Amino acid sequence: MTSKAHIVFAAHNNDELAAGYDAWAQSYEQDMGDHAGPLEAVETLARLMPASARVLDAGCGTGLAGVMLAERGFTALEGLDLSPGMLQLAGAKGCYRALHEGAMGNGTLTLEPGGYDAVLCVGVFVRAHAPAASLRELLAATRPGGLLIFTLRPEFYKATDFAPEMDALTAEGAWTHVETSAPFNARYADFPEVDLQVWVFRRPATPPRPEWNDTAGELPMDSGVHRLFEAHAAGTPDAVAIWHGETSLSYGDLNSTANRLAHHMIAQGIKPGDRVGLWVDRRRADADRHARRAQGRCRLRADRPGLPAQPPGDDDRRFRPRPHPHPGRSGRDDARPARAAAVPGP
Repeated sequence: MTSKAHIVFAAHNNDELAAGYDAWAQSYEQDMGDHAGPLEAVETLARLMPASARVLDAGCGTGLAGVMLAERGFTALEGLDLSPGMLQLAGAKGCYRALHEGAMGNGTLTLEPGGYDAVLCVGVFVRAHAPAASLRELLAATRPGGLLIFTLRPEFYKATDFAPEMDALTAEGAWTHVETSAPFNARYADFPEVDLQVWVFRRPATPPRPEWNDTAGELPMDSGVHRLFEAHAAGTPDAVAIWHGETSLSYGDLNSTANRLAHHMIAQGIKPGDRVGLWVDRRRADADRHARRAQGRCRLRADRPGLPAQPPGDDDRRFRPRPHPHPGRSGRDDARPARAAAVPGP
């Protein structure tokens, strides 16, 4: 091992870690060489976010990822690191509009809640560095709807508490998985055998509300779903029925909208048994898919304006609640204790 990497990977606390990086700062980029982590993570972020996004480079080091982002047109960049020596070199790059000194995972960060469109974290989740609890801190700094992008060694993910912590965040609805890259060689000079993956998660646009789906109960089997819906809308007209992105619709609004549509169709001369083609306008990314489905057929229920359309041959269908196909944790159920020291390399 020719670099000072052994110092930082042997650190016992954040003070030792910061001192190690301070000592390594001047030769860090030369020692690390053309390692692949920053480039892979930056290209992922640039593919998923516009250049106008406000980005936090968490664990920015000497600013390698910041330079790559600036080259791709990103200007609203901020950096975070626990090493003053590394931050000094990052500031000299001229690509960050603000730099923050702080350590992740110990509850001392004072980042703006929900202040960043994306948080990028490269080479930080390794042995003797930031713990899995850091994910919650960085997620809290990500705006609703924003992205958290980070690198992680496949075997480190499996052998430490990162896997159960990431599973827990998914089960809680704190984030949703967007993508994970295939493993790629990190090109570390001191650890040529090490692979990395880029993980991408999105913070939900609205806070999770698990109790909304906690509605199990007996339902009358002598009423169709349209009658049950109208009864629910009459009893709780202001309750949220649909929430997508930043748009919501109450039960009263949804019932009123359905009734207006039904009466409009009746005014056009449509009668029970007539078939009606529907065009559902979605985002551009879904336009082709919906165009192929635009000729879906339905039957007007003119006798019940609250349910304007129903699939043919489905007159006797009744509402029956179905269990969620993936209850509880979305990942493995086996607990994995933290065993960072058991994983060789960074």
